[in-house]
Amino acid sequence: MNDQVVKRPKLELSDPSEPLTQKDVIAFQKEALFRCLNKWRLKANQLAEEHETLKATLIDAIESSSGCCSSILVLVRSVMGNCSDEQDKQFLQQLIDTKDESTLKQVISNNSSKICELILKSTGNSVADNFGRLQELESLNLNLQSLLKSSENKLKKATEYYENIVAQYDRQDSTTVSRVFNNAEDDSNVKKESSNSKPSDNVDLNASSDQKPANMEDAVPQAQHELEVNDLRTQITVLETTVTELSAWKDQNEKELSSLRQMVASSKSSLSTSQVQANLQQQSDPSVSGEKISVLTKEIEELQQINEAYLAKFQQLSSEREIFNNNITAEFNVAQETLKKHNASLEKDLVRIRTIRDELLAKVSLLEAEKSKSDMLEDLENLLNVQKIQLQNIESRGTENASQDALMKELQDLEKAFKEVSHLSHKKYAAFLNQESVLNKLTVEKTKASEKYFAAMRSKDAIMIENKNLSKNLNKSNELIAQLKELEKTLQQKIANVQSQLHLSQENERRIKESNKETSIKIVELTSENNKLKRSAERLESENSTLIGTKTELESKIKDKDIENKQLKIKVSSAETKSKKLYKTLLSNGGDNGALAEELENFRTIIYCSLCSKNWKSTALKTCGHVFCDSCCKERLASRMRKCPSCNKPFSSNDLLSIHL
Repeated sequence: MNDQVVKRPKLELSDPSEPLTQKDVIAFQKEALFRCLNKWRLKANQLAEEHETLKATLIDAIESSSGCCSSILVLVRSVMGNCSDEQDKQFLQQLIDTKDESTLKQVISNNSSKICELILKSTGNSVADNFGRLQELESLNLNLQSLLKSSENKLKKATEYYENIVAQYDRQDSTTVSRVFNNAEDDSNVKKESSNSKPSDNVDLNASSDQKPANMEDAVPQAQHELEVNDLRTQITVLETTVTELSAWKDQNEKELSSLRQMVASSKSSLSTSQVQANLQQQSDPSVSGEKISVLTKEIEELQQINEAYLAKFQQLSSEREIFNNNITAEFNVAQETLKKHNASLEKDLVRIRTIRDELLAKVSLLEAEKSKSDMLEDLENLLNVQKIQLQNIESRGTENASQDALMKELQDLEKAFKEVSHLSHKKYAAFLNQESVLNKLTVEKTKASEKYFAAMRSKDAIMIENKNLSKNLNKSNELIAQLKELEKTLQQKIANVQSQLHLSQENERRIKESNKETSIKIVELTSENNKLKRSAERLESENSTLIGTKTELESKIKDKDIENKQLKIKVSSAETKSKKLYKTLLSNGGDNGALAEELENFRTIIYCSLCSKNWKSTALKTCGHVFCDSCCKERLASRMRKCPSCNKPFSSNDLLSIHL
């Protein structure tokens, strides 16, 4: 489809002073078909643009709903730990376990109030305040919807009005229409009807365009007539929908007015009865009600502005919250990494300090063992020194006292025995030293073995810590894998949705192609009909040549008829004066049962409705042909009495036909 409107072709018409020719009629038909095609082409382009916008809004709505569902699941996971009731936990677990996005949306929409209560309980906020705010938001949404409906109705009316104006301007700009109607305005009857009629909508314009002279009605093609009938039907349906919407809006406004009146009456119940009656009279006044409606509209606009401000604040706070959460998570991750690095360095330092401590303990034990050896050697040296001193004292005594030789011999024997004992003691001491060196070696080996044992234990502890860290990392990786699997499932669901949307778009494209084929077939049919119309136009041109000859005869007859018409007008005026006089005499006589009264009664039965005898007959039933007033027919349809009161034939709202007596 081309988005641009096709330019109007140039048409060659005859001189306006001359009578219409076959080419003028064909040009008139072509331009009418051209206007209809442009009209439907514009409507098709408009519908295509609306389809694209609706498709984009649908995709945005699906994405926003999926995001809302994911955020709700995150909130549910956070609420799960604080929940104490088992039923609520089971409900939340079912929400978390549901993997189908459509079922999840349905469950959330059905149990939204329960989910809100659980979230508010976990956060510690008061449920009543939040529900009051939710109710206020719902009321504001209802008011917005009503205002949107009223604005849509106004927009529809405005578009219809401007479309009618555009159609009127197209017809005014058309050279063929001006050519035909300028020729048709030569007739006086058409001139009077065109001067008296003032069309207000497209139906009146079509009716005025159908008021042509008798010689041009035969030239109007059947295709144009069918297109005009289709336009009228579509306009009738649009008007019916607007009437129903306006009636619904009227009922809603009446309900609001009644509720406001009840509120005012309840608030002012303490006043006196006279004041209440005065207030009711003021309420019944349409001007006061109009002022109240204007005040209410102003309040609604203010509430809408407040709602928009709150929404803007909410969006701003949500964005700030996301930024704050992102910053906190980033700082937390950085601090966690630094702490992990510091912990690893501290563990390394601890292992190094433990190894140094074990080495120092081994050295201390060796030093203590060496100290014990040196102490024993010092003690033995001290004993030897004491024994030497004693021997010197004994020798000095032997020289002084010669008489004590026997004792000296004994002392020598004792000295020999002492030497033998000292020799044995030296041997035992050497054996003891050897044993002590062996013990020292064994202690050194024991310390080395203990060092190796402690090093093995430390390595075991480090391996255990590493094993724990690896197990934690494994659990985290498993959780990440599970989350990635869930994300993969959601992405697969989204891909399936996108594929279904693509399938639908392909089906729509196929339908559009089929519709294009049908339109091309219709165009071919229209071209064939156009050829037929050309042939009929040629036939009409031949007939026109015969009609030109009869035209002169008809003009003479028309002059005679004009004279007769003037005479009839004079007779009608005289008859009207006579009827007025007779009506006055009838009123003066009090409505006796004379011939005139019977005629008036018959006239009344013909004109007025037989059900209410108040209103004129304005609606006929297509099924049986009986005529009643519009209000009685609508009352019977509203009360489901859908049978004709005269013949009991059933009828519906589509069988009503408005007439003018």
